[in-house]
Amino acid sequence: KEVPSQTPSQATEPNLSTIIAQWRPIIAHISCKWLYDATGETLAAATGSGILTQFSGSIYVITNRHVLETSFEPLKNEEKYGADYCDIAFPNNSYVFKIVNNFSPSGPFKGSSINDLGGLRIDNPTDYIKNLSSSGFVKCSNKASIGDSVVILGYPGIGSQTDITATKGIISGYEGDYYITDAKVEHGNSGGAAILLKDNCYLGIPTYVMSGTVESLARILDQKIVFK
Repeated sequence: KEVPSQTPSQATEPNLSTIIAQWRPIIAHISCKWLYDATGETLAAATGSGILTQFSGSIYVITNRHVLETSFEPLKNEEKYGADYCDIAFPNNSYVFKIVNNFSPSGPFKGSSINDLGGLRIDNPTDYIKNLSSSGFVKCSNKASIGDSVVILGYPGIGSQTDITATKGIISGYEGDYYITDAKVEHGNSGGAAILLKDNCYLGIPTYVMSGTVESLARILDQKIVFK
């Protein structure tokens, strides 16, 4: 009896669950707070996602800049302010890293002035984090094509509260330094990892589209911009 042949995508695309299991340990959950100086009262809180890596000789969690900043409506000009501190946690590890913002250019909080790229430097990593970050990951060397499958890994607010959640979609188009995707990206998994399935490589940072725009489509900041 003739065996039906596989379609090209079935024959070449790696197993999705295997890819997710491979990337899962380095996907960080980020929880940030903004405090009132006079009393220490919490003014605002936000969560997001990130990915662990080594960069310029240090260990970082790469994320979106907007995860680390917010604006307060009562203040003039809707100026954005960096969080006072962020807690970082990883799957398979109970240790929580508290990264305190000293509001210095050399401090652990980093943010780009030209795109939605941010980072948190871990200055006192455990041996587990040192080993995890040194394992490295494969960055995509080729540009993704429209129609290629991607999976977004992170911690969306409507997803699991105890582990990563994966959402799948395709590359829908391009816009400057960003890929456009129909994979679900919202506040919580913004900043996580976009993985190109056909090459099992890190494509870039999924970025939430703010309310009032075309919310069915999100952006992925190309990793070539992140690591240039």
